[in-house]
Formats: sequence, C-alpha cells, structure tokens
Amino acid sequence: VLSNVLDYNTEIVSQDQVDSIMNLVPTLTQDQPDQPVEDPDPEDFADEQSLVGR
Repeated sequence: VLSNVLDYNTEIVSQDQVDSIMNLVPTLTQDQPDQPVEDPDPEDFADEQSLVGR
C-alpha cells in the first residue's frame, strides 16, 4: 500500500487516510527479531531513509 502511494504520487487528502497510513509505518521501520545481525549496506540504508522521509 505504501509503495503504491509513493510510486504513483498519490495524494492523501483526509486526516483519516493520514492516520491509517501512519499506523502502518511503525511496523515497517522497526527491527524484527529474525533480522540478520550483519551491518546494513549504507546505500540500501540511505534509500530506505529516503522512502521513510517521503
């Protein structure tokens, strides 16, 4: 859902829509228990931060 919004520059116009989207974000931005221990690739990290910022 979030990728589609970003890919197609979908405008989110109502507060209810914003609230719904913002409720999805935390599950995508927190580390998961089964995440690999290795350090993230700096380039991938920058790309992900850019998406979060958008």
